[in-house]
Amino acid sequence: MPSYCPPVVTLRGLLAAALVCATTLTLGNSPASARTVAADATPRAATLQEVEKAAGHKVVKGTTVVLQTSKGKIEIVMFPKEAPKTVANFLKLVKSGFYNNTTFHRVIPGFVSQGGDPLSKTLKPGDGRIGTGDPGYKIEDEHGNGLKHIPGAVAMAHSAMPNSAGCQFYITHAPITHLDGGYTIFGHVTKGFELAASMAHCEGCATPERIIKASVR
Repeated sequence: MPSYCPPVVTLRGLLAAALVCATTLTLGNSPASARTVAADATPRAATLQEVEKAAGHKVVKGTTVVLQTSKGKIEIVMFPKEAPKTVANFLKLVKSGFYNNTTFHRVIPGFVSQGGDPLSKTLKPGDGRIGTGDPGYKIEDEHGNGLKHIPGAVAMAHSAMPNSAGCQFYITHAPITHLDGGYTIFGHVTKGFELAASMAHCEGCATPERIIKASVR
């Protein structure tokens, strides 16, 4: 199975960046400080008012998705006006049970928690193929919607290729401005942010946190 994740990121403009790829989140040559952003701060998601202020416009709140995880319940409000195709795809996958028993296979404290790979249901934690899975199709990018990577943002992971997202998503722990405009933000954590932000570091770890059940409320 080909990897959707490009090798080490060395472009000047991304020297301190992390590339969230279809599948995995690669820090490349970013300094250690990029892995520990806001590590000493009490985790707090941005409010919806702060989401709107950062975006520069009002957002339309849609359906709420509830992730019952091994750490507790995380609630995510959808933004159907800003990312209609992405939201429709995410809700379809949630309703079908696609995310049930998948893991947060890549967690970098102070940065993001990434999950949603169907391969994590059956492969042993730490298997190098986890992070390369998809639903069997790709969806169109919708990242020109003005939404920003502020704490609690929920966005689609994708490869270096355009329109390559499918099912994997991530929750931001802190502001990550270098990802703004490059990834489709389609929702925001309204409850349980501290659970996502306090997940233990996991990059091929043996005991990743797991989505027990995802549902629409």
